[in-house]
Amino acid sequence: DYSAFNSPPMKTSRAVLSILQDQYPERLGKFLIVDAPWYFTVFYNAIYPFIDKVTAEKVTFISGKDAGKKLDEFIPLSRLPKGIYGEMEE
Repeated sequence: DYSAFNSPPMKTSRAVLSILQDQYPERLGKFLIVDAPWYFTVFYNAIYPFIDKVTAEKVTFISGKDAGKKLDEFIPLSRLPKGIYGEMEE
């Protein structure tokens, strides 16, 4: 579980982001973030200015009452466990 207490330092986050963007630019098809806690959103907004525009466009936050419907646009719910809006038994 991600928490404010175990989040990486900003310098480390920027270094990892740089490596992923520069060395593996096309490896990421889509990055779905489901029901992220508020502090993750704060962290993401802090590093967002350093994220390459192409990479940033691949990030999608999913939450709220229509989360399952939004998630189904990317992944069939039959392939996801019920704990994250899917239909599979856990």
